Amino acid sequence: MEMRMTGLETTTDAVKVDLLALKADFKEEITATRSTLNMILQALHSQVSLHAASVTPTTQPQAQPGTTTQQSDLER
Repeated sequence: MEMRMTGLETTTDAVKVDLLALKADFKEEITATRSTLNMILQALHSQVSLHAASVTPTTQPQAQPGTTTQQSDLER
């Protein structure tokens, strides 16, 4: 009976050590994954910004067909 308890305690301690190691590894992997995702998001954000800047229409108003926008025409 004494041997079984000692063996069980040893197994329990080994499981605890393994769980602590697993938790540490998991935290490291999560940190690395977050870092990678942040880099991807930053790259995508900059691409969207560049695309939006290249698609933005000009701010000059375009004349409608049959109308003029010269000052002399507006004074008439």
